[in-house]
Amino acid sequence: MENILMLQVLFPNIEKEKNLYSDLAEEFVKQGYNVYVVTIQDYISADVVKKSTFVEEKLGVKVLRVKMPTKYFNTNFIEKGITTELIPYYYKKAIKQFFSNVRFNLIVPISIIPGMYKIVSYLKKRNPEAKTYLLLRDMFPQMAMNMGVLPKPMYYYFRYQQIKLYNLADKIGCMSAGNIEYVKVNLPEVDSKKLCYLPNWRTIRERKENTIDFKKEYGLEGKIVAIFGGVLGIQQGLDFLLKLANEIKDEYPKLHFLLIGNGTEKEKLKKYVIEKQLHNVTIIDRIPSQKYEAALQQCDIGLINLDGDLKVPHIPSKTLSYLEAGLPILACVDAHTDYGKLLEEEYKSGKCSLYGDLKSYKNNLIYMIDKQGRKKMSENGNEYLRNNLTTNHIVKKLLGSL
Repeated sequence: MENILMLQVLFPNIEKEKNLYSDLAEEFVKQGYNVYVVTIQDYISADVVKKSTFVEEKLGVKVLRVKMPTKYFNTNFIEKGITTELIPYYYKKAIKQFFSNVRFNLIVPISIIPGMYKIVSYLKKRNPEAKTYLLLRDMFPQMAMNMGVLPKPMYYYFRYQQIKLYNLADKIGCMSAGNIEYVKVNLPEVDSKKLCYLPNWRTIRERKENTIDFKKEYGLEGKIVAIFGGVLGIQQGLDFLLKLANEIKDEYPKLHFLLIGNGTEKEKLKKYVIEKQLHNVTIIDRIPSQKYEAALQQCDIGLINLDGDLKVPHIPSKTLSYLEAGLPILACVDAHTDYGKLLEEEYKSGKCSLYGDLKSYKNNLIYMIDKQGRKKMSENGNEYLRNNLTTNHIVKKLLGSL
């Protein structure tokens, strides 16, 4: 049986929560592989934080949780940058300590930490036959540079690491055709033959009977609720969503915007809601996954938002949870992503406009007030997910490319 090592930063307690990468790990196990994960302890759930590095096994996945001296989540950009630089050293030390006797056949790093090349290089020297499949889910450092949060000297430093990581990979899984083209143009040092289309994925599970009346709990009964769940950060451009809420608050009183999560922009967004007296907006902290699933099932529209300054093709993974819940999607994105094309032409499950185009954004929302229009988009999206984007489909695609 082959051994797979996944190098992560965000890996939940999979007995309680799921995400993109835990779904992937569980599917590898189902298909007969030994799966190992290395991740940091600095995760939102307090139940996975301990005083030292440790290994736990849950649902057949061996997870090495590395204790870091600095934070990566819910902190400032300086500390996050320091942690980004430290992760490769701490991961390598932990792998030597806990997984020294394991020979990995497949290494699956993520692109968000370019310094992962140091670990991949070390592991390949230890086992020259090992293959590497890089999951390109975030164009760092380009995205951070475009958002103005990364100085030029640091950008070039991380870009150097990025190229080394990409060149060590046997295959690079990109989220969209636009993603592939972006790498070809902006990273010509990388062999384009390595680039593969690997869309985001989701494991569809049997739904448990829901006893939570989410709308009633938050006073949203009788409302058409548009929900955003995730990071409330600068990359999401949620300031523009609130401009839409302000534009439409008196014209369509039944519409309500619900933002769930934490992030660097949260307090700024709350302040704007108070200043503009946005009675049609509710912002709440991150909630347990069971309650969030209830929210998705009972709300009416899923929101996707990307800031106009990203300038990098990005495909938000939360799309998949919306599609599974049967939520039609209202999206507002930057001009450089092909997300809108995927949403409207492939998934056929929503409407998309460009960040800054308030007229189009408003018209798309008004269109989605119609229940029959939402129903058709809901059916289209759920069907597309089941036929093309399940984790089972994607693992076969990933392994087949190798």
